[in-house]
Amino acid sequence: MGKDNARFFAFINGCDVKITLKPGQELEHGIGQSTDEGWKREYRCWTFDGNFVTELYDTVEKDCDGRMDRHAVFKCHVRKLKMGNEIEGDVVYPDWKEVSSRQRDHAAELAGY
Repeated sequence: MGKDNARFFAFINGCDVKITLKPGQELEHGIGQSTDEGWKREYRCWTFDGNFVTELYDTVEKDCDGRMDRHAVFKCHVRKLKMGNEIEGDVVYPDWKEVSSRQRDHAAELAGY
């Protein structure tokens, strides 16, 4: 495992937040809020193994169309944390690679889709 910390930006609650993880460290963030048509919960967890940062991203939301669940896992090598394509002002986001993702539309399932 590498010795250096992983430093990167994440967009959280409408702001750029700098995150620093030591090798072996995990950081979690969750938020729930009302929306104009229902509610939404979001959960993110970042882990750093010394070489790769992994982000677990889950959302559950319900609105007038029903409930929707989303889950995704992303990875980024520590050397590519400042090499992403998304640039916001002076902030460069990590070059995340999607490892897996899925979603579940409860209303579509009930309708037989």
